[in-house]
Amino acid sequence: MSFTPFVFNNNWQLISYSGQVLTITDSDLKSYEQNDMSESEIKSVAYSYLTSIMMTDFTKIETQHYEF
Repeated sequence: MSFTPFVFNNNWQLISYSGQVLTITDSDLKSYEQNDMSESEIKSVAYSYLTSIMMTDFTKIETQHYEF
């Protein structure tokens, strides 16, 4: 059985499927802004950190469909 790791997003508190929590503070956001990082880039880096999957390695990502 295979699954794709995921991250819940609660504003700037990110929670991984394994229970790890990463909170990005206002000072973190200012630092990222000074380094010309977009919101999408920040979230990609956080996803990579929380799931140990580099966003440049798309071989591990599978598409999953959900119905609600």
